[in-house]
Amino acid sequence: FPYTTLFRSDAAILLMSLGEEEASEVFKHLAPKEVQALGETIAKMKAVTRDRVDGVLGKFSERSEERRVGKECRS
Repeated sequence: FPYTTLFRSDAAILLMSLGEEEASEVFKHLAPKEVQALGETIAKMKAVTRDRVDGVLGKFSERSEERRVGKECRS
């Protein structure tokens, strides 16, 4: 899993913020090593502050919007 520790932590926080069903849908699209790495990261995580969760969700929202706008511009 070639991503930085920070990226992996952000991904783990995002997945933990989703419901169980939604998270399992995301895992279906990952390679086994990615699932294992994220699972290990989630297992090692201690308490996550509300500010940290909000920051991760905000970052995800911004990136999703950038991708959506980028796709619209190419259409």
